[in-house]
Amino acid sequence: IKEVNDNFEQLSGYKREELYGKKLNRFDHHELQSEEYKNIVPTILSGKTWRGEVCAQKKSGDIFWLNTNIFPIRNTEGDIFEFWSVSTDITEKKEVQQKLINKNAELEQFSYMLSHDLKAPGRQIDQLAQFIQEDFSEEFSEECNEMFRVLRSSAKKLNHLIDGILEYSRADLEVEE
Repeated sequence: IKEVNDNFEQLSGYKREELYGKKLNRFDHHELQSEEYKNIVPTILSGKTWRGEVCAQKKSGDIFWLNTNIFPIRNTEGDIFEFWSVSTDITEKKEVQQKLINKNAELEQFSYMLSHDLKAPGRQIDQLAQFIQEDFSEEFSEECNEMFRVLRSSAKKLNHLIDGILEYSRADLEVEE
């Protein structure tokens, strides 16, 4: 690190003097990095710009996320002699994404519970109505038999509705960048 701006100093919690001369990856939180993180060195050494998200660690130990561009700087002979990095703090975005992932998991768990708790009575109503209708349909009037057909049809519709709710709750939530 040869230079940092005020924002990075404030975000990282380090003073400029503590950062100068250090390697930038010294502050990376390696356990939380994406697969693309592994390509930084090969990409920039090949003369290309690397773009991606980097998880870094503050002086306090807290983590923060950066959307980072690292690009090589060439001298007049065309040789790479240093790298520049431009980053944007995306910590809040990553926290919102994690909350959405957690809420989606909670919703899926709730929908499974709801599905089971509501489908069981619907199936029982349908089966009971079927047994009664099969055993006593000859003794019932046509109007009564029609009510049993409506009852069974409604129980089946309820189960289809619950299946639809369950399928909807499984939909992946994508967070816009």
